[in-house]
Amino acid sequence: MKNDFLSELSENVELLKEHIPNNFFQKCLEHESLIHLHIPKTGGTFFKDVFNQALSINFIEAGHGTCNKLHLFPDPTDAIPGKKILYYPDIEGYKNALKIAIIRNPYDWLVSFYYHEVTNDNDLVPEHLKEILELNNIRGVGSIRKFYKTFEDFIFAYCDPSAYWPDGLKGFKNFIPFQIFDDKGTCHADFCLRNEFLNLACYCLLIGLGVDHKRARWIFDQERINTSARLTSDYRKFYTQKMLDVLTIKLKRENKFLMYDFETGPLDKNFIIDLKNLNYSPISNKIS
Repeated sequence: MKNDFLSELSENVELLKEHIPNNFFQKCLEHESLIHLHIPKTGGTFFKDVFNQALSINFIEAGHGTCNKLHLFPDPTDAIPGKKILYYPDIEGYKNALKIAIIRNPYDWLVSFYYHEVTNDNDLVPEHLKEILELNNIRGVGSIRKFYKTFEDFIFAYCDPSAYWPDGLKGFKNFIPFQIFDDKGTCHADFCLRNEFLNLACYCLLIGLGVDHKRARWIFDQERINTSARLTSDYRKFYTQKMLDVLTIKLKRENKFLMYDFETGPLDKNFIIDLKNLNYSPISNKIS
C-alpha cells in the first residue's frame, strides 16, 4: 500500500502539491542556493549525499549548528573535542539561501539518538592515547549510553529535569528542533521535510530548484543507511507503557506542532511542512 502511494505521487507531479505547502515551489524559485539546518538523527547524511550529487544546485554544506545562543557543544554525533561551535547565520551565503531542516517522529528520533554509533577507529589510535579517546567519547549523542546503560533509564532521564544531561545537548531535551529557532523565537527554516517521506520530500526539492522531474526520479534508487546500533526498525518495540506514560507529557509540544503520535507516526501524509508560524525561544524554552 505504501509503495503504491509513493509510486503514484512520483509519477504525477500535480499530486505532489497536495502534500506540500502552497508556496513551496514559488519559494524555491526565489533562491539560487540551498543550506541544510542539520538536526541530528533525522536523515541528514542522506540529504547531503543527494544534494552533493545534484551538481546544478548550489548546495551550501553545513554541519550541526544552531540559529541561537544555545549552542551545541560538543558536536552531537562525532564527539570530536575542540571542534568549533557552528552558528548558522555566520555561514557565507546563509542569508540568501533556501533554508531546509528535516524533522522526525520524536519517539523514533529518541531511539536513534540513544543508539547512535560513534565511529572512532581504535586500531589507528596509539595505545597511550586510547584512554584519552575513551574520555573524549563521553560526549555527543551515542556516548550518552555511558551514563544511561539502558534505553529505559535514558528515557526517564530525558523526562526528568533533575537528571544529569550533557549541558551542550540540553536543547534537545527542551524541544527537539530547537536548532532552527533564533533567540527571539523566529524559525529560520523555510521548510521542514519529514524523515518518514524523505525521498519524496527531496524529490520535490530537486524539482523546485530546477531539476527536471523525470531526471529527479533517480532519488528513489538512493539507499538510506541508519547509523544507529539498533536491531529493529520498529521504534515501538523499544518502549514500555511506563515509558510512554512519562513521554506523553514530555513530548506534548513536539507531537502537537510537528503532528506525530506514538502508534501511527505522522498524523498526515504531508511530507513537507512549514513551521514559520511557530514561535519558540530556545533561551526561555517557551512557545508563544
